[in-house]
Amino acid sequence: MLHSVFAAAVRIRYRSPLTSLLDEPSFIGGAQGLTFTYSPSVGLIAVRDVPTPVLDKAMRFRLSAEENSEFLNPLSSRK
Repeated sequence: MLHSVFAAAVRIRYRSPLTSLLDEPSFIGGAQGLTFTYSPSVGLIAVRDVPTPVLDKAMRFRLSAEENSEFLNPLSSRK
């Protein structure tokens, strides 16, 4: 039997609406943000105190009403 291996890792840097209005540079989770991994066998795990060199090199995308907003909409409403 062939088993597919799937895992995903994501880093989230989130500013609360209040810190955004005040133009504060701080993020929830610190400068690096919060890191999570997901796999079907284990589920969602918050990663703490573990080096993530691949995510350190990954491209960053800002999601806001002005930038990349199409990613904030459900797939069913995309054109």
